[in-house]
Amino acid sequence: MFHVFNVDGYYPSTFQLNGGPESNDLAFAKLGNLTFNMGAGSDFVWLYDLDARNVTINDGFSVDEANVYKIDTAFANSRIGNVRANFNAGKVDFSLNANNYSGAESTLDVGSVVVKSTNTESAPIGLFSYPGGHLKIRGAVSVESVGTGSDTVNLITVAGQFQLPASIELQGGLNVKTGGGQDGFRIQGDVRLQGNVNVDTGSDGSNVEIGGSPIFGGKVTVSGGDSIDRISFSEGSPIFQESVSIETGGGEDLVTLQKFALSQGTTHFMKSVSISTGDQNDLVLMSQAQFGSSLTIDLGRGQLGGMFDGDHINIIDTTIDGNTKVTSKYKAIIVFQAMNAETRLRGKLSVTLGSGYVGFQNVTMEKSQVFIGNPGLIQVSYGDVTADLTKRKLINAVLV
Repeated sequence: MFHVFNVDGYYPSTFQLNGGPESNDLAFAKLGNLTFNMGAGSDFVWLYDLDARNVTINDGFSVDEANVYKIDTAFANSRIGNVRANFNAGKVDFSLNANNYSGAESTLDVGSVVVKSTNTESAPIGLFSYPGGHLKIRGAVSVESVGTGSDTVNLITVAGQFQLPASIELQGGLNVKTGGGQDGFRIQGDVRLQGNVNVDTGSDGSNVEIGGSPIFGGKVTVSGGDSIDRISFSEGSPIFQESVSIETGGGEDLVTLQKFALSQGTTHFMKSVSISTGDQNDLVLMSQAQFGSSLTIDLGRGQLGGMFDGDHINIIDTTIDGNTKVTSKYKAIIVFQAMNAETRLRGKLSVTLGSGYVGFQNVTMEKSQVFIGNPGLIQVSYGDVTADLTKRKLINAVLV
């Protein structure tokens, strides 16, 4: 176990640690380059209140290792140029943590972060900020896992204690690629991401969760594999200022932008949103969302039986300013309704299904509505709808 922390008086330009004793405390105020080349066995390394130009970590040589690396602020500001971490086996727990145990506020300022895990059993990677802590990363963040281990990437702020705020700011892009295995990606709290966000959860089933009130300044792309994926926008009011693309691949997938009460906030999409759920039966749920541009949903090809027996979409208490387009090559059930707030479609609506049902309840549609059954027949139900019916077009579709 190694503690590397800040004290006044010693300023080596470069420090390299190759293995070493089981426990040691290293006290430096500033470092040029700090490198860890760790041997076999489990390691715990804690770096706090440290100023350094670069930190490099190389660890993981056997499957039974469990390595923990923490880079923290504890009592003072900390500034690190770049962090590079390479893990090659075993279990890994790597995190950047903005804390302040003195009851004041402090900032962990990092230039860029690159973490790569190869053939690890599990690799939770975390960016955390606690009351009084502010984590700022000026460059890009890249997390890549190669193998079939279970990996998680978390960006989470925890506020409330001493009434002090906590925040995470990424000024560059965020790129996450987790490989095979059951993986997870979560953003929660006061998180601001100025660059593009690309999340690829690999070939197995994964969970992606966005909650709190993060602000996404760049394009957001989420890709899943050919197993069961769960993508959820939970309680909070996230803002997406650029386009959003969600592609879940095959498998029976669930995409939910759903709130259960008006007090749980509204999800804001300023630009176009596209959702592609791949083949097999999928479920898309939306409520309390505001779309400033178009919404496109491609449900792929469902199948008889399975979890949902065809594809399903529920859109509730949602406003879409641009055009809305929904397609499915198999049977699908699509429902638009207003329950606690308005549901309004300001642009054109186009629905093309292999067969199925499209229903509306307490919905306002300002422009044309086109329903196409291909190859099967689809049923369309209008209940308490405000719309110009002369702009409604039914092709291989019937009113019920």
